Amino acid sequence: MAPSGLRSLCCGHAILAVMETETAPAAQPQNLSVERLLVANPHGYCAGVLFALRGADLARQIYPDRPVWVYHEIVHNPDPVNELRALGVEFCDDVAEAPDGAVLLFSAHGVSPAVRAQAAARSFHAVIDLTCPLVARVHEAVLRHTADHIILIGKHTHDEIAGTLGEVPERTRVVSSIEDVQRLDLPQDEQIVFVTQTTWSIQDAQAIIAAIRRRYPRARPAIASTAGPDGENEHASICYATENRQQAVITGAREADLVLVIGGDKSENTANLVHTARAHGARSQRVQDVGELRPEWLEGVKTVLITSGASTPEYRLEEAIAWFRARGVRQIEALGEPEKMQRSVPEGFALPSELRAAIRRVEDERGEPLQPRSRAAQAWRGTEMQERSRSSGLSAGGA
Repeated sequence: MAPSGLRSLCCGHAILAVMETETAPAAQPQNLSVERLLVANPHGYCAGVLFALRGADLARQIYPDRPVWVYHEIVHNPDPVNELRALGVEFCDDVAEAPDGAVLLFSAHGVSPAVRAQAAARSFHAVIDLTCPLVARVHEAVLRHTADHIILIGKHTHDEIAGTLGEVPERTRVVSSIEDVQRLDLPQDEQIVFVTQTTWSIQDAQAIIAAIRRRYPRARPAIASTAGPDGENEHASICYATENRQQAVITGAREADLVLVIGGDKSENTANLVHTARAHGARSQRVQDVGELRPEWLEGVKTVLITSGASTPEYRLEEAIAWFRARGVRQIEALGEPEKMQRSVPEGFALPSELRAAIRRVEDERGEPLQPRSRAAQAWRGTEMQERSRSSGLSAGGA
């Protein structure tokens, strides 16, 4: 096992194989009109979320005698946050709340230089940066354009935007709508670049970028990539996981009467899955877990598409599938394929070097590899239904 604790992850199709072959629980008294449940792939954890959760879980283990604090919620979902809290990890919205001698972690959303300076001025035992590498890439892009005017597309109050804005605040303007673009007053004869929050809506980003182009024809993306026959991808700062999950919803929404999105109420990528479904003509609702599902949403519904945000543990999706199955839904199908990162962690997502070194020291002392302890840090492997699938020799696949 790699010292970082980031090993290969299992394909999510196993949950469907198990559900289609096990004896079904007795249907509940209430009868559903739902006949078909579609499971969108990819869904659930992205590499950046797993990177941060495992980092926090392992940091708690290798510093057992130190307070471990995270600046902001590690990810925007209460399940992993509460599980880490149960292990003794504390959370704060001000570095001043963490005591001297503590281990301070930066959340997946990134922080501003001002926060880094505040942490450096304290007497912490260690400061460990768990910023998602794709968020860090946006920070790096902004820093390459400190002489330009920067238009930052995203939600004004989001932790990620606060961190990115803090890099060059005097030259950065945040916009979240076409109307915000129309209110900008930047000089036409100076260099202007734009960059997008990694979890933003693809559709909204395209509309806002088009408005920027109309207002400032010379504006260019701070991060751009070549995207096949369509040429330059101007919203390339939106991460692969955001785009893939939104595209899976777009594909599945064509067949669904209702799109059910599982995720935290603070999660921007989760909210944008709901937004994407509605923008493509589907009814959509968000729940933190299946306990929040309201029966009236399902009245007259024949086909449900289910998905989950990038910070939602896999067990929440499994619970929802089990809920529908227990109520008589037998046609359960997987749409699409999991991402490669859900089979093996991609390059660039190794834990920070200082944390890896500390993990190696502890592993050498104990003579065994460290494993994450929290259920939420297990990602696609280690969930009950997948363990039963492997032990029974069932092959992965949809109905």
